[in-house]
Amino acid sequence: MSDAESLSERERRVLEAVIETYIATAEPAGSQTVARRSALGISPASIRTAMVELEAKGFLFHPRHQCADLCCSDVNSYDNVFHSSSSSYCPRR
Repeated sequence: MSDAESLSERERRVLEAVIETYIATAEPAGSQTVARRSALGISPASIRTAMVELEAKGFLFHPRHQCADLCCSDVNSYDNVFHSSSSSYCPRR
């Protein structure tokens, strides 16, 4: 998995929104849902682009089939991403 420092600010914000959505709904998060539930201020298409980049870096994955929404690869591995950022959200268990 890629290191947290390799994430742009937009990717970090989108990843945080995906994780928050996934935790709140217990379902894979699609770009439309993330756009509605978060205050990112960017379009679902921009969120989708960031999600593709996050998937390529190993932070997200498609469950079961290609048309499914995206899931977090491993929520525990995001401790360092959010713990080291200025974000108040940290998915500790």
